[in-house]
Amino acid sequence: MKYLKKIIISIGILFFLFRLSVYIYRLPSYTIHTTGKLYVVNKLSEDVQVIDLFSGKEINEIPIDILSHEAVITTDENRVVVTNTMGTDRNIIKVINTKKNSVERAVNLNRNTKVSGIVALPEANKVAVIDLDNNDLLVVNVQTGNIEKQIPTKQKKSHLLVLHPNLPIAYVTNIDSGSISVIDLNLNEVVKIIPCEKERKGIAITPDGSEIWVTNTKLNTIHVINTSTYDVVDILTTGDESMKLKFSIDGKNYFCI
Repeated sequence: MKYLKKIIISIGILFFLFRLSVYIYRLPSYTIHTTGKLYVVNKLSEDVQVIDLFSGKEINEIPIDILSHEAVITTDENRVVVTNTMGTDRNIIKVINTKKNSVERAVNLNRNTKVSGIVALPEANKVAVIDLDNNDLLVVNVQTGNIEKQIPTKQKKSHLLVLHPNLPIAYVTNIDSGSISVIDLNLNEVVKIIPCEKERKGIAITPDGSEIWVTNTKLNTIHVINTSTYDVVDILTTGDESMKLKFSIDGKNYFCI
């Protein structure tokens, strides 16, 4: 009986060690060591979650009362600016103060518009947004609430945009025209139209500014365009209906959803 009891205990210990090893094996094999805050914009719940990256815990939840579409942080990191494309307040953008984690102001663009894409400009109080209905690039001062520039894209259903990292150039996707508008922000005009297939939506630029990558949700492709020659240098295949595109900081990887 003693011998049998020892066998049962040994089997129990081995089973416990086996389960423990399986649990440890399934744990994430990485650890994130970082600081700062992550702002998660939620469309349906009409709010922004603020997450502490060191602890991984939510530290605030900011109601914004709009069906958010795009968001960007200003160059001084003091504000998060959120656009709205649905409902009756499509001409409203919300400005969140990152020091207080609260809505600082609602900027009414005072025009019949549908604000879509947004990028931060080098000036800390300015952003560039795309008016989807009127096909304009608007430079907005989020501190005063004023539209300081209105530049036509000269195309139809302009949607998203990126800014060149070293030059005052913006690149805008145009869904219905199947093109990219290249806009000089100093000259305040379109300097080039790059033809592409229709349903161009997502756009990203490499960290060195040498290429723009543009998604097509119908063809499931990414067009790679040289920013010096404006030639398509490659076409990549994606999964179904990939729209948003982003490069890693070092430019070695890209993420497409």
